[in-house]
Amino acid sequence: MLTHKVDIERPAYLALLLAAALVSFSWAQWSLNQLGAAQAQAPVLIVHDRDALIAALQDAPFAGPAGEDGRPLGDPVWLIAHIGCEGCDATTAQALARLDRAGLTAQVLFAPDTFPAAPETAALIATVARTGEAAHFQAWRDGQPLPPVITDPAEAEGYGELARQSAERLAAVLAANGLDAALPVLIWRDEGSWRALPAGRPAAAAAIQRDLQS
Repeated sequence: MLTHKVDIERPAYLALLLAAALVSFSWAQWSLNQLGAAQAQAPVLIVHDRDALIAALQDAPFAGPAGEDGRPLGDPVWLIAHIGCEGCDATTAQALARLDRAGLTAQVLFAPDTFPAAPETAALIATVARTGEAAHFQAWRDGQPLPPVITDPAEAEGYGELARQSAERLAAVLAANGLDAALPVLIWRDEGSWRALPAGRPAAAAAIQRDLQS
């Protein structure tokens, strides 16, 4: 039996090992956070219900360049956005501006934020859908009067309901593929693949450019 105190000297390298372990853990945690952030910004690949996606895109009252046969012209890009509230109007305007700066031409679907939509929102949705000119949205935001394309409130309400149903169909497909995000959302086709990404992310337009130019 020991009858006196024994001093145990811990090797100096043990402290170094502990410090190295802490550094490794911090690095691993940072790497996981960076990976999670990158994945959150990455486009979602549409692998489920692609036929439903295509059908919904074809049925929806999109506005944008089209040929004589009614087929969309320009880039294979679609923007689905809510309008009719201060927050969503501003977000939609920013998404359109980013697409424009990136030189991308998109087909645009404006859906009411609430239903039934306010009369002025319903009139805007109907005018854009009937004329195929998404530029009416910015003119409306700037306080310019809409052209007298539709004067029947019931017809304007019908366009609003069609837009609302179309947005819900598209949102259901996106949710089935793991993208349960608030509008606006961008969808694009890259050869045989379909992808989607929230349009409010600053890098969204750049991601589409990379896919379409590769």
